[in-house]
Amino acid sequence: MARDYANIMNASLIFCSSKQFINVNSIFKIILSQHFKITCKLPEVKEVGCPILEYKNNQETKEICQKSY
Repeated sequence: MARDYANIMNASLIFCSSKQFINVNSIFKIILSQHFKITCKLPEVKEVGCPILEYKNNQETKEICQKSY
């Protein structure tokens, strides 16, 4: 249901938890990449049972986001 709502609004869908530190850094990387119009290289996660991370990439060629665990 959340995915359908995000698609209708043309918005990203990101599950996060500051207590468990899930996708916290990813959210900041996505926000910065969209603000500065650069491509974010974080892999999207759509599998059931995993923390969802779905976003829309910008079309610029600069790349600064890297997955860091």
